[in-house]
Amino acid sequence: MSVSRPRRGPAALTALAGGGGLPPPEDLLPGDERKLLGQWLAARAAVTAAIGTLDPDEPGWELRIRESRGGFDALLEAETRAWRDYTAGVPAYQRRGPRRRAQLEPGEAAQIFRGIFSSRAAGMMILDADGTILDANGEAGRITGFNPSDLVGTPYWRFFPPEDRESVDRHRVNLVGGKSGRVAGERRVIRRDRSVLDVALSVAPVLDEGGQVACLGVLLTDVSAARSLDQAQAQRVHDLRQLTVATQEMLSAPACEIRALLCRHAVALSGADAAYLLEPDEGGRWLVETARAPEQAHVRLRMAGDAGDGSPVAQTWTSGRVSFVADALTDPRVPERIPRMTGKRSALIEPVGTPERRLGVLALTWREPRLARPEHITELIPLLTGSTALVIERADMHARLKAAAGTDPLTGLLNGRAWEEAVSRMVSYADRSGERLAVVCMDLHEFDSANQYYGQEVADSLLAEVGDAWRRTLRHGDLLARVGPGEFRALLLGADQAGADRAVERVAAATPSLLRVVMGAVARRQGESASELLDRAAACLPGAHADPIG
Repeated sequence: MSVSRPRRGPAALTALAGGGGLPPPEDLLPGDERKLLGQWLAARAAVTAAIGTLDPDEPGWELRIRESRGGFDALLEAETRAWRDYTAGVPAYQRRGPRRRAQLEPGEAAQIFRGIFSSRAAGMMILDADGTILDANGEAGRITGFNPSDLVGTPYWRFFPPEDRESVDRHRVNLVGGKSGRVAGERRVIRRDRSVLDVALSVAPVLDEGGQVACLGVLLTDVSAARSLDQAQAQRVHDLRQLTVATQEMLSAPACEIRALLCRHAVALSGADAAYLLEPDEGGRWLVETARAPEQAHVRLRMAGDAGDGSPVAQTWTSGRVSFVADALTDPRVPERIPRMTGKRSALIEPVGTPERRLGVLALTWREPRLARPEHITELIPLLTGSTALVIERADMHARLKAAAGTDPLTGLLNGRAWEEAVSRMVSYADRSGERLAVVCMDLHEFDSANQYYGQEVADSLLAEVGDAWRRTLRHGDLLARVGPGEFRALLLGADQAGADRAVERVAAATPSLLRVVMGAVARRQGESASELLDRAAACLPGAHADPIG
């Protein structure tokens, strides 16, 4: 005796969505397998269409295509071909053995769907028309942080930030109403632990036999790693571009500004609150601050450069290795006065220069303590300090060449060309500022005869001695030059005629007794040019020959 069971509504949709679990094979009525398989193929086709129409430039595209090629495309193609053969009456499914069958066994289509749905490498969800989750696979659970069973009955929009929920729901309404065939893009998903994940999202409608929307299929792919990589690469490109700009700016800057530019660019690249450049003094025992950014009013830093000092700055200077201070208040290596003077708690100290020629150290500091060394500047700051060291070396070399070109090799004083350039600059400055200037001319009396009598070596020694003696008599800022074999000139800043005459007396008193010198001094007149001043100063010497001083 057979018992007829009534149809229980859309059993195929129930099986597809998994809302009530898969019915056992004996609960399926004839024809249910065919309807279920048709809906499954429609859903898979919608997902395939969504993947197939992805923009190749869209982030994560290759990843999703690669996942689909792992078995989905091949399976779908085989199942579609099998279903086409099945509807044409050609036996396509077979078990072991030669016997072929013309239709699926009860429940087999549902089992096939469940196997594929559960094992997908991408997150999959089935939504009803209201946006409630009917089913979700394991990857969807991992993405959202929930067990898949806990997602059933949950509104779909709850996983999106509040500012995105209205647009998400608007897309759902358009899909259900047939106004759009697919929605794809990237969204942020709020997970169970309130963390945020970037996902590539594709939503497509699944139609029933009557062409109505039976449910919505959702495909989720975690692209947070790809986004993080993209952001890291974009940050690296930005940092390298800034580094290039910094190097170009330092190359074109005057030598006196290079060190300050290093500190300013180090702050901009690292996000530090301040940067300090410390270089060894002439004795080499102390490291003194030569530049900082931003400029502040407190006293300049001065720290021991001896490795025995034990401070991070000294360790970096002597070893050439980077030092990091998490908290200067608790780090025993840091002198107590440093955080008190600077107001900084954390520091990263980088060597500046090469192992063969270290120029100094760069200290990046933060007001708040940092638990670890900032990773994003691990490579960036060494590149900056390395390029800066090359720029400083280049500037120093040019300065040495320029000094050599403008210096008398015997006395170390300015030579004739450098003297004329210096006077021209100072006259221009005096015109702008109203500063007074005076010139003192000094000629060694009968120097050529002394050179022939005593010999070249003795004459050179006398020139070096007199140049050093006269230099000590002048004030700091005054200029002294040797412009001829026995001819010297001095430019006095802020001096009038009386001041110039007093300078003549001091020079005469400092002249070695073996030498006789004739001198004259003139103060610059208002509006007098550099050449006029020098000519007038030279013209005052013949009168001095009759009554030489010395």
